[in-house]
Amino acid sequence: MTFEAFETEQLQIRPLRRRDATLFVRLYSDVETMRFIGRPLSKHEARASFEATLEEMLTRKRLAFFTIVEKPRRPIGFCSIQAPQPRARRAEIGLMLIREARRRGFGAQCARALIAAAFEALPIDTVWVQYRPANASAERLFGSIGFLPKVGPRPLNARSANRISVLQRIAWPTSTTKRRGKHNVEHDCLS
Repeated sequence: MTFEAFETEQLQIRPLRRRDATLFVRLYSDVETMRFIGRPLSKHEARASFEATLEEMLTRKRLAFFTIVEKPRRPIGFCSIQAPQPRARRAEIGLMLIREARRRGFGAQCARALIAAAFEALPIDTVWVQYRPANASAERLFGSIGFLPKVGPRPLNARSANRISVLQRIAWPTSTTKRRGKHNVEHDCLS
């Protein structure tokens, strides 16, 4: 999966770059940020995770990991699209923001743009998210966009304790992203 940058009125969402290491370490080692995601990483672990994420993107291309930038150029978080599950025709998305960027509408704006890009570029019918039951903010955010609780079998990568919500392509309105250039979002189909 290869994606170029895409944007909304207030955000630029661009592929992860080496210079994003400091923000990555800050978020993944922050106790408050990680409380609904997983164990906070040590700075050393977060740096190693950054290197692995960047390597995964550049070589295997099974992950699209983006830096969320508040225009004109303030990095405020990350979002991602996991490789699609071909038979199930679905892909997981996720996002995280620095504290100062939360509760400002950036999460919903980013999620909408990410969903639009995923539906435009990938051979999928469903986008899904997972979050801990105590994460009321995530539940409100994704519910406001149109996600519904998953009924039936859980996706392969879903953690057993997490809630799963899904959004079907058929329920998705027209794109909310602004395109840069002739072909803004590209993809490599996975077999």
